[in-house]
Amino acid sequence: MEIRDYRADDYDQLLPLMKAFKNEECSYDTDKCVVGLTTDEAAVKYMAQILKDMKECKGYFYIAEDDQEIVGFVMGIVGEFEDLDPFAVLTHVGDKVGWIGIIYVTPDHRGKGISTQLIEKAKKYLKENGCETVKLQVLTENPAVNVYKKIGFRSNNEEMLLDL
Repeated sequence: MEIRDYRADDYDQLLPLMKAFKNEECSYDTDKCVVGLTTDEAAVKYMAQILKDMKECKGYFYIAEDDQEIVGFVMGIVGEFEDLDPFAVLTHVGDKVGWIGIIYVTPDHRGKGISTQLIEKAKKYLKENGCETVKLQVLTENPAVNVYKKIGFRSNNEEMLLDL
């Protein structure tokens, strides 16, 4: 197992994994707020936005590769509080926050510590770039919540929804 930087030649192998990630995420969304990637065109647009965010927000994108097969990935950004939330100056201490935007491991490679390795790589990058905390958002029904808690993440707030 190797954790390495994303390369442009990973793109074609990542598109189906990105679709699998988004469609699995939808399955945990009991309120149906998350939109899946049902077409290749949608996956291409999604990947384009991820690569743009990486470039514009001091982002990172790491690949978990096993025997030349991509089996997982993590990506995220370094965010300045005022860029992420207009009220941040009123509610946050510190200048930078690290975000894990997406983390995914293929179902047949779960339970092998790959998520932990990917998160450790992301944490190292974020710390080197001046972040004091790392945030991620996860749907409450996603079993990965338990993995994140085991690694040391804790709940910080709760998002609430009201149907209109």
